[in-house]
Amino acid sequence: VSSHDSEGEIAGRFFLGTPSTAKTSNYEPNWIQLSAHEFFHIVQQYIMFGRQFEESSTFNDQVPNHFREGSANFIGYALSSENLGWYSDAMDNSLRRYWNSLRGWQPTNTESDMVNLLVLTERREEQKAFELGYPLGSIFYEWMVGTYGYDKFLSFIDEMGNNKDFNVTIQKSFGMSKLDFYRKAAPYILSAFIVTGK
Repeated sequence: VSSHDSEGEIAGRFFLGTPSTAKTSNYEPNWIQLSAHEFFHIVQQYIMFGRQFEESSTFNDQVPNHFREGSANFIGYALSSENLGWYSDAMDNSLRRYWNSLRGWQPTNTESDMVNLLVLTERREEQKAFELGYPLGSIFYEWMVGTYGYDKFLSFIDEMGNNKDFNVTIQKSFGMSKLDFYRKAAPYILSAFIVTGK
């Protein structure tokens, strides 16, 4: 992904290469969302254009990984699934696939455990937290859109570009602290872990 300013107009290039060796006997549901997922990263950058920089030391404080990758997964599956059943199955499969590789890393039995996982997946440095940010974040942002609507989701992304602290973004967007917002989402996220059989 690259972009530049050309005579007052923002222009971008997006290149996506995929192997041609995939076989139907080895199908993975996450394949359907790859293009939409990567394109949504461009949308994220566009909405926050010029107000946050991935290379900066404060990027994780401003743009948590569960947003960066999780919301891209959520949008990717939503745009790529032809019906609600396929979308739901793909989201469940994503959580199951990631969590099976991380089983036992953190407890997932209570709403407090879900809040803890959201906090852990804010940052990109720890590999397990980074990986879980994809499916956990997708469920979190599914809940956000389902609860507050898509327009609020877009305004939330715009607000993220204005603040160096994600807690401030949540406070300004939803009128509560980040942890209180995580607690509000926790029952829904926990239900997804229960459905996938943890």
